[in-house]
Amino acid sequence: MSELPDTAATRPSPDMGVLLIGIGLIAVAAVILWDASQMTMAPLYAKIGPKVAPNAIAGGLVLFGILTLLGAFRGWFPARDADDWAGAAWVAGGLSFTIAAVGLDIGFIPGMAVLFAFTARAMGRRALLVDLVIGVVIALAVYLLFTKLLSLSLPRGPLERLL
Repeated sequence: MSELPDTAATRPSPDMGVLLIGIGLIAVAAVILWDASQMTMAPLYAKIGPKVAPNAIAGGLVLFGILTLLGAFRGWFPARDADDWAGAAWVAGGLSFTIAAVGLDIGFIPGMAVLFAFTARAMGRRALLVDLVIGVVIALAVYLLFTKLLSLSLPRGPLERLL
């Protein structure tokens, strides 16, 4: 009589990164569901109210979270390259500067220019000064589009007050 193979020993371990993403998707869905449950609304004649959209989004996130968890255990996702912590640090630095620029009234344009240049650096580009200039041009165009054409407000700093 032959022994059955030990399935626990032959089964690959779950992909921890994918597992964490699946758990995160379900956690975000739980927060959305909780937040939607806190909505107060007057009685409606129709059965569709403001809770429908958040509940639908949460349902989709739960579905994707479950599929992602299954993928983590069954190996549905391809192997990833090595982590690029330097690139992640450049992006985090750009985001941090952008948050600080808005909070300290430095302005939208400088914040977005630095974010653009730092993200380009994270992707492997080495022309930081050129990317800062490109970032300023793009941020200026976006700023003018939103503030002048669409009449929306964006964070203002010294540069934006000149416009």
